[in-house]
Amino acid sequence: MTDVPRPDPPRFWACLLRIILPDGVVSHTIMGDLHEEYGDRVVQGGLPGARSWYRRESIGIGARAARRWAMRSDEWERRTFSGQPNVKRQGDSMFSNWLRDVWYAWRSLMRSPGYTAIIVLTLALGIGANAVVFTVVKSVLLDPLPFRDAHELVQIMSRAPGANVPDEFGVSDEFYVQYKEAPGLVSLGLYGVSGGIVRDDNGAERLRMAEVTPDYFETLGAQPILGRLPTAEESALDTAQVVVISSGLWARRFGSDPTVVGRSVEVADRQRTIVGVMGEDFRHPERETAVWFTRIVDFDGSNVGEFSQQLIARVRPGMDEEVLLGQLKTLADRLPELYASAPRYVAFLTEGQYTPVVHPLKEFIVGELQQPLWILLGTVGFVLLIVCANVANLFMVRAEGRRRELAVRAALGAGRRRLIQLHLSEALVLASLGGVLGAVLAIVGVPAMLRLAPESLPRIDEIQLDVLSLTFTAGISLLAAVAFGLLPAIKHSSRRMIDWLKDSSRGSSAGRERQLTRNSLVVVQSGLALVLLVGSGLLIRSFWALRSVDPGFDSQDILTFQLSLPVNAYPGAERVAGFHQQIAEGLRGLPGVESVGAVANVPLSAGMSGVGVEIERASSDGQPPIVYYTYVMPNYFETMGITVRQGRALERADQETRLGNAVISETMARTFWPNQNPIGERFRFAGDTTGWETVVGVVEDVRDVDLRTDPKPAAYLPFVGRNRDNNQIVRSPAFVVRAHNPETLVSAVRAQIGQLDGSLPIYAIQTMEQIVNESVVRLTFTMIALAVSAAMALILGSVGLYGVLSYVVSQRTHEIGLRLALGAGSTQVLKMVVAQGVRLAGLGLALGIAGAAVLTRLLQGLLYGTEPLDIRTFAGMSLVMLVVSLLASYLPARKASAVDPMSSMRME
Repeated sequence: MTDVPRPDPPRFWACLLRIILPDGVVSHTIMGDLHEEYGDRVVQGGLPGARSWYRRESIGIGARAARRWAMRSDEWERRTFSGQPNVKRQGDSMFSNWLRDVWYAWRSLMRSPGYTAIIVLTLALGIGANAVVFTVVKSVLLDPLPFRDAHELVQIMSRAPGANVPDEFGVSDEFYVQYKEAPGLVSLGLYGVSGGIVRDDNGAERLRMAEVTPDYFETLGAQPILGRLPTAEESALDTAQVVVISSGLWARRFGSDPTVVGRSVEVADRQRTIVGVMGEDFRHPERETAVWFTRIVDFDGSNVGEFSQQLIARVRPGMDEEVLLGQLKTLADRLPELYASAPRYVAFLTEGQYTPVVHPLKEFIVGELQQPLWILLGTVGFVLLIVCANVANLFMVRAEGRRRELAVRAALGAGRRRLIQLHLSEALVLASLGGVLGAVLAIVGVPAMLRLAPESLPRIDEIQLDVLSLTFTAGISLLAAVAFGLLPAIKHSSRRMIDWLKDSSRGSSAGRERQLTRNSLVVVQSGLALVLLVGSGLLIRSFWALRSVDPGFDSQDILTFQLSLPVNAYPGAERVAGFHQQIAEGLRGLPGVESVGAVANVPLSAGMSGVGVEIERASSDGQPPIVYYTYVMPNYFETMGITVRQGRALERADQETRLGNAVISETMARTFWPNQNPIGERFRFAGDTTGWETVVGVVEDVRDVDLRTDPKPAAYLPFVGRNRDNNQIVRSPAFVVRAHNPETLVSAVRAQIGQLDGSLPIYAIQTMEQIVNESVVRLTFTMIALAVSAAMALILGSVGLYGVLSYVVSQRTHEIGLRLALGAGSTQVLKMVVAQGVRLAGLGLALGIAGAAVLTRLLQGLLYGTEPLDIRTFAGMSLVMLVVSLLASYLPARKASAVDPMSSMRME
């Protein structure tokens, strides 16, 4: 029997144990025993139970180690500390002095629990938020891909700006054949992704599949954990159908049976033999990919120009990207001559200005989410700066309250360096406590953020808090200690401290220099908070602008689902369409169902396919224009709430008589028949010589790709049309069912389809509202995260302003009492304090507006319907900041106006 490798224990807890346990034979023995026991529990009781056991054992070992450390630390304290922490005994090292100062700082902070708790909680929020976002950024953007020498992997795409195809697209077989000759490539793999049905004795299941060439695995440097990979000979023979499965499918469907290799299973309508099982960390091309089967490469050019495949390559070490592009372009330029018998394909390559495009594989996988993640990391960095400014203000207030103590220390011989060390020790203790609590928040926050994140977030399964994330947390804790502790330490360790002993006036105003420092920190807090407020405001406006876009259909009360018909059981287009019609009729009879339709691709999900078309009675010179098309059943437009502008919708007769009728979108009508009635006009796919499609209706534009992208020319064809060269059988349609409370129909839909064919699995069950929400999930994710950060910044900024004004009021109590005794009214005192707060807020607003004007340009790619310098957003967020600042100023001002003159003067 083949040995099955033991699964690795949870990475976070294993790393934690390595930190806790001292390196040595005992540590290796304990870790080995835990690993062995974990593997046995996975096999016997499953993964969740084994993970819980390993977590409990790790916590228990950590608790015992902490108790031993505490016992040793008590003995160390008795031997190390004497009465005065700042007295240096002969022979003491600098490290011992630091330890005594840290211990003294700890005892001092414990005597002020309220002050300590406020600072620790504030720091924990800033540090925890940074640790959470850093964990996500590190896992998605910074960590290398789980492939051998992943930096050598690239994705090769295509671009044809002259063919009215603005986006990048895939390749076809002939490019794979040509590019294999590129000197700069070590290996090359071709693959395509689709959905398919797996059937065996355990039933049928819809899975994500990849059709790959054998050199695909070689290119990625991947090896199976069980069995072997397909060979080149098996890929060349259509009769040798082999398949590789994922470890997840192996465990779930086959019970991790090591004898699964050699078993026959029906995959994508063919019997195939399982030859290997991939490891848990192999998740390519998609995270959900569960099956890889061999692809028969077209070497004779019969499928030339079908740009539906993807190409991955491993480049030679040190290969320059421009040199590689030159090699690929030279090879691609051979194709017009090799396929001269296909003039439209040649025209697409030449007049379309075809050119290859190369992306590093990580950049290709991460895609458009790279910018939002960096923005989020910068956002929480701003929050940490605000936290540090806030804590620095509190720290300075505490330091000013200890001026006499510090002056006494200076008078007794403590040098400036020693006093700075004392301040930094206290800051280090606070930051350490905040860092520990921040790490706890990160442990809770990472799973919470993953629940908020879009499911399409690349590498989401690899995101977890690890040693590097904890190290980062410790690092920013140390930086925070320096940030909020150094300035007060320098200011309260000057040579003028001896003069403080002569100051017997407790209520006198603070020095202008100290007041300027505190005010400057408040201004910085307000400015940073406004930058985040403006950024979140712009994203909120973009979100509402997107949600206000008319998608071209009514998403309310629509349930969608898909199913796939096997070729053997349902041969031919008529048989397939007839069964779809049976399903639609059965669903219409369900209680509450108003109408039923079907489409090849639901809007805002998979997207339509594009094809060149010829327009009758129009010039055919140059590149054929691109039109996007899909196939629909009768009643589709009615069910989706898509309005027919001219003519009529497709009917059942269009499908049964196969006359070649079609419905087009308003954009297609305007593009090809401007200021004309398009009803009765005809078009056909480029290269099709069998007949024309006749326009019988025009419907409103539908946003098929996403809500941001303007509608493109679109054509809707019946499921069964006329016999043309490129006729398609829709075997995996998406049904749309309009009904009140559509979520309640799921079980009834399953039962109805089960009556017709119990072997058919249905999948992709969701409402159209869910699909619309998922189309803006990237913006929603960024908006919510930025809005939460802005709210934290606003609260922290207002607390900072409140704290400074409260301290000023307490320091000026005698002065305020004297003013009131000499006849000043409480309203005047109120205005005086509020005016000081407004001045600080105004300076913060000016700083924030300037910073936002520069930094919000980074949001340009995320915005919709608004500009980075939107005046209304700047004005609205500034008003919010000003109102909050007024409230933060009013509370200390009200306290000042209520001062009793006689009591305040007696205090002095």
